[in-house]
Amino acid sequence: MAFGINREELKSWKEKVNSGDLAFLTHYWIHPRFPENNTVTKAGCNDLEKLVKWGKQYGLKEEWIDHRPMYPHFDLIGVKQVDILFQEGLESHVERFRLPLINEDHTLYAIHLTITENKIVQIGKLGTFQFPIGTYIYVGSAKRNIRSRVLRHIKREKPFRWHFDYLRPQGDIWTVETFDDRLDECARYQQLKNKYRAQELVKGFGSSDCHCSTHLLYLPD
Repeated sequence: MAFGINREELKSWKEKVNSGDLAFLTHYWIHPRFPENNTVTKAGCNDLEKLVKWGKQYGLKEEWIDHRPMYPHFDLIGVKQVDILFQEGLESHVERFRLPLINEDHTLYAIHLTITENKIVQIGKLGTFQFPIGTYIYVGSAKRNIRSRVLRHIKREKPFRWHFDYLRPQGDIWTVETFDDRLDECARYQQLKNKYRAQELVKGFGSSDCHCSTHLLYLPD
């Protein structure tokens, strides 16, 4: 169910879509299948070939297009929604709706990044490592303002500071989990390692300030 849509913004979006331009409309939205999301961004274009080509660069499949009469569009939600808005220069949408929807009282996070091609990546001063195809889970902490930290990790273009910054451009983030402080960062890492039966490939990744061998988990495809 959609709600809170600005009529002028909706009118402008429809006009742009009908004219063959790629247009974006973000609004509040509730769907029982996606209880963790409260907004959606419609990325629409009446030129279907143009819309499909645009979607491919972000890993969006043609069959995901909502073929409404006159207004074909992708519905973007969750972390992918935020990632695409950043890349399209629409950070104002992110701030206006305080995306992504996370519990800002939490202090720990786990970012799931999927790599679809084997990579060799220089991770700052840590060294150069091979990253095979699969999903990587980076576990970190933010004692203050976890939303800002997560947003920074989602962004692709930024000054590189943390180990994860070097890995971020190599894949897509589809999921971000956040947690309270009932477990500390290292204990939460071990809990997730056991939960996902994950492997460890890169020693020292994100763990320079603790005794853990790494804070990066690997789940092969």
